[in-house]
Amino acid sequence: MMMQYDIWGHTDRGRRRRENQDAILFSTLGEGELPKVGISAEKLHTHGHLLAVADGVGGVRGGREASELLINALAQTYYRVAGSSAADRLEAAIIQANAIAVEQNRHENASSTLVAAAVHGGRLYIAHVGDSRAYLIRHGQVQQLTEDHALGNRLTRYLVSTNDFPPTMHPAIKLEAGDRILLCSDGLFRPIKDQSDFLDILQTYRAEEATYRLIGLANAGGGHDNISVVLAYVDASLGKRRRGKWESL
Repeated sequence: MMMQYDIWGHTDRGRRRRENQDAILFSTLGEGELPKVGISAEKLHTHGHLLAVADGVGGVRGGREASELLINALAQTYYRVAGSSAADRLEAAIIQANAIAVEQNRHENASSTLVAAAVHGGRLYIAHVGDSRAYLIRHGQVQQLTEDHALGNRLTRYLVSTNDFPPTMHPAIKLEAGDRILLCSDGLFRPIKDQSDFLDILQTYRAEEATYRLIGLANAGGGHDNISVVLAYVDASLGKRRRGKWESL
C-alpha cells in the first residue's frame, strides 16, 4: 500500500531581519515551481518526495544568495541522480548541488546550512549540514533527528563556501500513519522553548495551516531571525498505528 502525504512549507523574514536569507523546497505530484517542485508520477515512484531547508549564514555578505543557490541546485540534481537507495541518491544530490553552488557563488565566504529529507517507499531519509533541524513527531512525542554542527553560536560545518563538509546521513526510519516530519531553520526552534507549543499545532492542523501557525508562534516569541518550516504528514487514515518508539532500519 502506498502512503499518502500532506506536504507544505513556507519561509518568513521574521520581525527583526532586513532580508530573508532562508530558502526552502518541497516536492509534490504535478506542476509547481520553487519552493513547490512539481514532479511526475514516475519520478515520485523512483525517487519519492524531497524536502529541504537552507539557512544562509548571517554576518557574511551573500547569505541569501548562498541558500538560494544551494536549494535551486538541489531541486535540479535530486531527481536526476541514480543510486541503489534513496539515501545514496540524497547524499549524491547534496554533494553535486553543493559543487554547483560553490562554482556559482560570487561572494567570498558566503555559506549556508542545509537539512534535507527524502520520503520514499514508506521510509524517511535525512541528511544535514549545520544547525537547521529535522524532527519526527509520533504518538505525541517529539524527537530531534539531527544534531547541530555548532559550538555555541558558531557553526562548525556549512556548505556553499566549501566542498570540505559532506552531509551527515542519518539511519532510515520506517514511517507510520500519523507521523509528522518537520524541517526548520533555527529561527523556528530558538524562540520556542517549550516543544509542547508546536506539538499542539502539529497535532491539530493540517500541514498548510500548521506551517503558518508555527511561523506565527516564532514571530510571537520575538521573530529575531528568518523562520522556515517544511512539513510532511503521513496520512493518518492509512494503516494501523503501532505503539512504541519509531523504528530505524
